[in-house]
Amino acid sequence: MEKNNFQKIISKENKLIKLAKKLETKKFRKENNLFIIEGEKLINEAILSGIKIKHIFLKEDLVFDFCEKIDEDNIYSLPEHIIGFISTTNSPPPCMAIAEIFEHKKNINDCDFILILDDIQDPGNFGTIIRSAEATAVDLIICSKGTVDFFNPKVLRSSAGSCFRTSVLYMENIEEIIEEVEKNKFDIVLTSSYAKNDYFSINFNKKTALLIGNEGAGIKKEFIEKYTCVKIPMRGKVESLNVSIATSILLYEISRYTKK
Repeated sequence: MEKNNFQKIISKENKLIKLAKKLETKKFRKENNLFIIEGEKLINEAILSGIKIKHIFLKEDLVFDFCEKIDEDNIYSLPEHIIGFISTTNSPPPCMAIAEIFEHKKNINDCDFILILDDIQDPGNFGTIIRSAEATAVDLIICSKGTVDFFNPKVLRSSAGSCFRTSVLYMENIEEIIEEVEKNKFDIVLTSSYAKNDYFSINFNKKTALLIGNEGAGIKKEFIEKYTCVKIPMRGKVESLNVSIATSILLYEISRYTKK
């Protein structure tokens, strides 16, 4: 395709534009089983991962290679101000898509390496953690209900496409998750600055579940006292690391054992 001859949308009152705008909210995404993808790279990653694309929005006069893989009837040309209206970023991308919510199902008992997230709030942190989880071959991410929505646009952007290939399961609360993980005989590991052992002093040679707590509240005291607890040694005057950085460090260490 060398020229953009797609259907044109010129009004914010168009029903597809209204739909796309509402998909910024978790409630509306869930009700419609749809979510927004922003930018050429993420749309390409979604298509390559087999995600079902419902509609494509392009800035007028632009065409992208992925258009050849989408029915022309589902591709729309928009003026820049309408792309900006439906985008969730300060610098709107030249293309966006509406896609069906997907689920990569995986049973806990089929896993060797699990990541548990307890009420992670920041979408940028969650997206970065998803990216690191794919890079370290985590089998499954289990999230408490209070963790930010997987289909939040910033989560998707921060994951750089890893979201489309990652198995994520939400459960009601951290106690329910722990019970299920223990039932399947995982060693539960967590991190705390109060731990006695550095993370590299432990052999993670069994089925392992890494538990990461909320950015502010951290991990519940009863868990620190009950399960294997490690710390990431700090130099200089640094007191702590961003949760996504700390998680990534531990994921890489554990993967040295669990993915041999």
